[in-house]
Amino acid sequence: MQLLRYAACMSERDQLHDAENEAKSSRSNASLWLLLIPVAALVFPGLYNRETPTLFGFPFFYWYQVVWVFAATAILGLVYKLRKGRKTN
Repeated sequence: MQLLRYAACMSERDQLHDAENEAKSSRSNASLWLLLIPVAALVFPGLYNRETPTLFGFPFFYWYQVVWVFAATAILGLVYKLRKGRKTN
């Protein structure tokens, strides 16, 4: 009788654990969509291939890409932290 109770308790606990892992997985996988932001911002150079506005004498074409180097680094760091948090739990 105790064995049946133990098995039922373990089954409920496993179901809760699976549901928690699935929720964490979907949240973590959702963070991967953030990686498309830099790609979308830079994939069509025709959208930013212009000289104005300038920043410290640099045409828009150049400083826009430099800004995205830092923005993409920040996004990659954020995704890494979100994914790393999932792996350790």
